[in-house]
Amino acid sequence: MDANALDRLDAERSALVDEFLRLEASLGLSVIKPHGVEIELNRANTPEQVRGDMSGIYTLETALIPDEVSRREAIRTLMTGNAQSDKHKDDADHLFETSKYGGGYFVTHDRRIHKRKAELASLAPGVQVVTLEEMVEVCRQYAKQRHQ
Repeated sequence: MDANALDRLDAERSALVDEFLRLEASLGLSVIKPHGVEIELNRANTPEQVRGDMSGIYTLETALIPDEVSRREAIRTLMTGNAQSDKHKDDADHLFETSKYGGGYFVTHDRRIHKRKAELASLAPGVQVVTLEEMVEVCRQYAKQRHQ
C-alpha cells in the first residue's frame, strides 16, 4: 500500500477509506506496507489522520541478493523514465518490496505507476496495481464469497 492510498481528499474518498478499513478489520486482512512508506509517514508534514489510517504491519529493510538488486534497478529505471530527478525511486522501491514479499496487490493513486502497469507486471510478478476503489471491490467480492 502506497502512502497516498488512504488519503482523505474529500467526503467521498473519506467514506471509501472508512469502508476499506472496516473490510480490512472484518475480513482479518493482513495489509503489509513497505518500510519506505513507514519512513514517509514519519515525516513532520504527514497528518495524524493519515498515520492512524496507515497503521499496521510494515516490512523490514533487508540485504538483497544480486537478482533482487537487478529487479529493483529495472523497476527504478522504468519508473524514472526520462525524469531528471530521483523522485520516483521510492515508489519503485515500494513496488519491488511488494513483489519480494509476495503481495498480491499494490494500492496507489499514483498515475505514473498506473500508466506503467503492463510493464511492471513482468518486473514485479504477482503484484496487481490497483486504486483504493478497485481494492475495496476486491474486498467486497472476497467477503461475498466467504459468506456463501
